[in-house]
Amino acid sequence: MVTSKHLFFISILLCLVVVLGLYLFPSKEKRVKKQLNNLTEYASKKRNEPTLKTLTKTTRISGLFAENCILKISNPKIEGNYSRKEIMDRVNRVRNSFSRLKVSFYDITIHFTSDTSSVVLLTMRLLGKSKAEEFTDVQEVKLKMQEIRGKWLISGIELVDILER
Repeated sequence: MVTSKHLFFISILLCLVVVLGLYLFPSKEKRVKKQLNNLTEYASKKRNEPTLKTLTKTTRISGLFAENCILKISNPKIEGNYSRKEIMDRVNRVRNSFSRLKVSFYDITIHFTSDTSSVVLLTMRLLGKSKAEEFTDVQEVKLKMQEIRGKWLISGIELVDILER
């Protein structure tokens, strides 16, 4: 016969299983957002960042990209297919031109085009300081992401033109 104590412990156990399942097996959307959060963390740079930390962050950024990534920028006109190594080199060059840089993403919309691919629209904000001047930029970005070996990796980047006021 099942007593109220048994029902209580069974319900607690079921709750723990559900919470643990959600934690250990996050949804596709949460996994994509985690990659985007990692990108903002690794791309940001604090004043007087040690060289070893800079290299570590640059390497981690390259790990967020697929082996080949398509880049489209309309102004200045840049379009092409870049390897992970080329992306790492360019990111390192850009980060080194700033003494401090904060990257943040807003208004993130994720659309899954299949089980293993998605399109992400977001607003990217850059705040930084180059050699002597402050820098602020806001840009609409379209990312294409692919699930490759269980990780959501960026396979395409397009900077979306927004109308000037």
